[in-house]
Amino acid sequence: MTGTRRNLWRIMPCRFAALMLLLVCTVDAQSQTPFTLTSANLQNGKAVELDKLDWKYQPGDDARFADPQFDDRAWATLASSARPEDSPSGWHGIGWFRLHLRVAPELANVALNLEMAHHGASEVYLNGKLIKRFGIVGKMLAEETAYNPNALPLLVVLKTETEQVIAVRYSNQQLADVNSFLARWLLAGENPFGFNGIGFGSRVREFDAAASQRGMGYGAWPFPFSFLAAETTAFLSFGILHLLLFAFFARQRSNLFYGLFLLGLGINIFFVILLLSAHYGLTGYYLLMEGLGITWFPALISLLAFLYSAFTPGLPRRIWLFLAGAFLLEFWGAVWPVKYWTAPAYLFNTVVTLEMLWIMVGAIRHQLPGARIVGVGLLLLSLTLAQSLLTTPNMLTYGLGLFGMILALSIYLAREYARANTPARIRPHQRTSRRPACAGQTTLG
Repeated sequence: MTGTRRNLWRIMPCRFAALMLLLVCTVDAQSQTPFTLTSANLQNGKAVELDKLDWKYQPGDDARFADPQFDDRAWATLASSARPEDSPSGWHGIGWFRLHLRVAPELANVALNLEMAHHGASEVYLNGKLIKRFGIVGKMLAEETAYNPNALPLLVVLKTETEQVIAVRYSNQQLADVNSFLARWLLAGENPFGFNGIGFGSRVREFDAAASQRGMGYGAWPFPFSFLAAETTAFLSFGILHLLLFAFFARQRSNLFYGLFLLGLGINIFFVILLLSAHYGLTGYYLLMEGLGITWFPALISLLAFLYSAFTPGLPRRIWLFLAGAFLLEFWGAVWPVKYWTAPAYLFNTVVTLEMLWIMVGAIRHQLPGARIVGVGLLLLSLTLAQSLLTTPNMLTYGLGLFGMILALSIYLAREYARANTPARIRPHQRTSRRPACAGQTTLG
């Protein structure tokens, strides 16, 4: 009996160790279970964000990595394919990414759209077959040609009988040093219109529902490009119109400031269109992002100057403080990238907005001509901007707010122009029919 107990005590640690090993293997097997793509994932035009799935990652370059049978279990597992620098392997300019997928039977031979975005260059393989090149992948910067696909349509048809493997050979030699200025600036940014990452973004959706040419930022832009084009055209057209009115009637400075506001806003939206559709490299992306700030802040100050010129005796000296604040914010975002840059930018926009509201409240309270019309326009603009910041904007309300603002302020300026150029009416008792006396003519007293 004693021997049996001794044997049990000897066997129990071995069994316990075997059980723990089995649990670890089970957990590891569960963590390696491929994601299953179903039709429910793609209903109502929804997209599956592939870059948020478990990608296998290995730095370096080897053609064998495209083979779907290649054993990649020893590779690092990424939380996002956009952040390879966070892995234990780090980022060194070039690497391979592999994603294992299963496809539900109802999606067999269904046309899907694989959308990608990145700042470097890539080669996309599906089950070992090259299906697309975006730019030229290079092992050195001189060999690489960057090309941002920016959600270009890429047709893929997945099978259901076997596990699918998407392999991406990707290089971004411009960010091979993750401590470089461009790398720190890019990773610190919080831009909803572009792609912020050293790696790549990717998503899949039904091909018919694909919203190509709409960018792949961390925030989705909900409006079609036709709306953005109409918005840009309206702002630029009205801006040029009011600048021309100022050129022919310089006394009405409100036309100058309002024209500069509309012109700056129109160029700003044009930069957004480029961010969402162009295939620039990282340098072009940087310049466009700076262009957004360079056009937005002066446009905002121009709107403030318009209100000063319309409802105050002159431009107060504090407008120079606002101009200095705008310059410092733009300089900060350009050469000293920090993660929380958006907080002071929102604070600055809020302070300028409160100053505008203060001017409008005083103008309405003193019943200045046109104050109510301008107030309605600014209210529409404020509600539109607030909706964009707090929730996904609705195209109808967004359009009514922006175009309603243009209409209200243009009506005000048209009325002021008409009042300034209409001769004062001559009252009846001021009229005279007396003709001047001719030379040598005597008038009777």
